[in-house]
Amino acid sequence: MVIDMKKVSIKEIITQIFLILLLSPVFLRAQSTEDPEWLKKGAEAYKAGDYAKAMKLYQKAAAQGNALAEYNIGVIYEKGNGVKRNYKIAMQWYRMAAAQGNALAESNIAVSYNEGLGVSQDYHEALKWEKLAATQGDAAAQYNLGVSYDKGAGVTRNHQEAMKWYQKAAEKGYINAESILGSIYAKGRGVTKDYQEAKKWFLKAAEQGDVHAEFNMGIFYEKGIGVPQDRQEAIRWYRKAAEQGFEPARKHLNDLNGT
Repeated sequence: MVIDMKKVSIKEIITQIFLILLLSPVFLRAQSTEDPEWLKKGAEAYKAGDYAKAMKLYQKAAAQGNALAEYNIGVIYEKGNGVKRNYKIAMQWYRMAAAQGNALAESNIAVSYNEGLGVSQDYHEALKWEKLAATQGDAAAQYNLGVSYDKGAGVTRNHQEAMKWYQKAAEKGYINAESILGSIYAKGRGVTKDYQEAKKWFLKAAEQGDVHAEFNMGIFYEKGIGVPQDRQEAIRWYRKAAEQGFEPARKHLNDLNGT
């Protein structure tokens, strides 16, 4: 039995992406001559946990019309770091950044409409913003757009469109997209069942630490699905998933070890 990836809130996905970006050159975009030095210093203050200082520096950059600073202020209000959490104010800042074409802000606006955070829940409006961000290449938005087409949220269900956007996100290394593609190919959901293709995507997600993909790799090796049957490889992958607290993996691990 291959299990689907855990249903993760889109909001959680966006938060995870923000944390990754926070440590990346994209977040520290202020190194370019186009961005004020305040943006770089703001990112440094944020990483150090000095949210009050980060806010002041981002506000200075935002006063110059810097879209990334506007986005970052929105994130601070959304997460409630150093300020009282306020989704409505976060949305105001996201809209300012999105007005300049900032894909991260567009993606977070979509999430807010999907989950009704600071606005009335509206799947059609969410879809509009997902498309804007996705067409700019934002992997989280591409995945979320795939989910919208897959579930028929704000749009007629369309498996082909869902697959197209999952594929785009997965090709950027977006872990949730890789994992769901593995599940789709393993089950033959809307596509020809293809265990080799399923294994390819599960492996990519598992190598990034996705617990469900790790578990599914264990299943594949234990049962010899798409790979030669290999008890030791099955144990290795089950152990990785079990170490993350995934109970089904622990049970399979105990069964294989005879405990």
